[in-house]
Amino acid sequence: MINTRVLIALAVGAATLSITSAQMCGGCGGSSAPQGAPVQVQTDKKGVQKATIVVDGGFSPSSLTVKAGQPVELTFDTKKRGCASSVNFEGLNLKKDLTDGKKTVVSFTPKKAGTYTFACPMKMIKGTLIVK
Repeated sequence: MINTRVLIALAVGAATLSITSAQMCGGCGGSSAPQGAPVQVQTDKKGVQKATIVVDGGFSPSSLTVKAGQPVELTFDTKKRGCASSVNFEGLNLKKDLTDGKKTVVSFTPKKAGTYTFACPMKMIKGTLIVK
């Protein structure tokens, strides 16, 4: 026989957890945002691949393509960071703090081709870096 009080307690707990996660994230809902076609970054005269990513409750553009073995410089122009107090690049061992109203530059040289995720600490706001 199922205890009704236990079921109610579980339902309330699950609802509370869901609301708390959304509040901590600032209602970003980043993972449900549609991703557009990958943006090919521009290369300057010195061979540095450069792009600006606007942070405003999400990353725009959210998908970038770069070449392996060439330096990359990504500028995160933070308008409203939501839960993106920092941006973490999985598989590249990179992390940079983000601040509303400021631009943060992340510089690195990807060694290997692959697809890498960059995300807020809660992984609610995500982007993709495609290295060819």
